[in-house]
Amino acid sequence: MSHSRTHRDLARGLIAEVGYCPDCGLVHLNIGALTLRLQPSAVIDLRDTLSRAVEQFDHAPQARASGLSCH
Repeated sequence: MSHSRTHRDLARGLIAEVGYCPDCGLVHLNIGALTLRLQPSAVIDLRDTLSRAVEQFDHAPQARASGLSCH
């Protein structure tokens, strides 16, 4: 993750890294070659949306087991 001296690494996983830049006030979400720069409020909304999606996904085992691709 390329960043300024004030950049703070917040979290790192297998496929994603998250950092915060107090200079620009944005959260930097890196997924592979893709970087999203988001307002902190957008990150919170994204967290909530993904949490709801995972909860729904967990309650739909046929979606995981079907092996069908939508694309």
